[in-house]
Amino acid sequence: MLIRQTLRYLPAQIIGPLSLFIAAVVWTHWLSPRDYGIFTFIVAGQDFAFLVALSWWSQYMMRHLGELKDEAARQAYQATENAVLLLSALIQGIIALLALHLLHLPLSPALVIIAIAYYLTRNITHHLTDRARNIGSAKAYTFGQSVAPVAGFLMALALVAGVAATPLAALTGFTLAQALGIIGLWWMLDLPLARPALDRNLLLKAALYGLPLVPAGALGWLGINAIRLVVEHARGTAAVGLIAVGWGLGQRVASIVAMLVTAAAYPLAVSRLQQGGRRDGLEQTARNGLLLIGLVFPAMAGIIMLDHELVALLIAPPYQPMTLAILPMAALAGGITNIRIHVANQAYLLCQRTDVVVMVNALEAALALLFCAIGLSWGGLQAAVAGCALSAFVTLAIGFAISQERFGLFMDWSAIGRFGLATAFMALLLTPALWASVPGGNALHLMGKILVGMLAYGLASAALFPAERRLAAGEIRALLHLKPQPR
Repeated sequence: MLIRQTLRYLPAQIIGPLSLFIAAVVWTHWLSPRDYGIFTFIVAGQDFAFLVALSWWSQYMMRHLGELKDEAARQAYQATENAVLLLSALIQGIIALLALHLLHLPLSPALVIIAIAYYLTRNITHHLTDRARNIGSAKAYTFGQSVAPVAGFLMALALVAGVAATPLAALTGFTLAQALGIIGLWWMLDLPLARPALDRNLLLKAALYGLPLVPAGALGWLGINAIRLVVEHARGTAAVGLIAVGWGLGQRVASIVAMLVTAAAYPLAVSRLQQGGRRDGLEQTARNGLLLIGLVFPAMAGIIMLDHELVALLIAPPYQPMTLAILPMAALAGGITNIRIHVANQAYLLCQRTDVVVMVNALEAALALLFCAIGLSWGGLQAAVAGCALSAFVTLAIGFAISQERFGLFMDWSAIGRFGLATAFMALLLTPALWASVPGGNALHLMGKILVGMLAYGLASAALFPAERRLAAGEIRALLHLKPQPR
């Protein structure tokens, strides 16, 4: 079931995130390091705005929307949700202004308006896309995940290339596309235009479940963005722009790979919990985690082994030295963090122990700020990123220990070891010495190495996981409506 659901959501997990990855690369060729730093700082602030203003409601929706069975309950929910969306807009506007203030920019009316509009449209799109995932609408989810990012990038690129190469132009393009995306999602989800009205009982339940997750989300955001905050404070916006490329690409690759699984994984775990109880939910979470690890391991190794070719071909020259220096550690930190968030943290959420999520995220944030600051003062920007990677690893170890000892989330360490062996085999075939006699320095050479790595990992995994190989083949046949061949 997990493999089938993952395949249903696969287009959404590739198209939209890939367009954002391409955008991050393209901006290095159009924006100066200072402008790139401004753009990425504002975008990071949008993530924080969602966590503070709207994530609590989205978390409640993901966990409990399926329990609403009658029409009256659904109408009350929709009216309350519309009111929550309106009230959250005020908080998001304040956070947008705070992000601009932290950048010490002259605040033009156009930048203020577009920054606020970007935050509102992006976060509502995010929530509606999660709602589509919750009800199992792969079509609407794919639309929300793909159309707005792709159209936003194209519109932003048109404005940057044709009007002005500024953060304002890029943000305007994304904002326009996201506004259109909201209209499309609302129609596809067939949501009623209910008059905003707060149902006190519903709001109380949502607040009791979701609000404890707000500090957890804010602390998680701080752990990921500690590098930006520390560097901006110590070295300025231009330095943020230089490290933002490598750090952002490493984090984005890890997130793309993680979302290949988690789009279908968490709703499936919730469903198993509701049908069979806590043990079934945790067993599903463990299976989800293995599939996630099986994708994250080779992705991290691939970035580390191919970083020179990737950077030389994709990144503009002013950003290349710093990106080369930090990309492998950024990818490692991103992969580790995503494994913890989507496995250990989900076990806490299934057991409704948001206090543990807060504690673990607080630990990561504190360690990230501390290790990053120490690294920056001791060895510069590269050491600062290494500090963030170290904090992610320490938090991962503690988070998994808690999930096993206190909640009974037992991972199959033998399977994880086999994924490690398959990854090592892939990395061995990508070592520079084996490719020394092959002409390089072009996209064809890079694609060849990527294909060799994918093939090596796939063959090694198929050999090490025979039962899972047969199961995956059956799920693919079922998805494609193919009948098994007679023996």
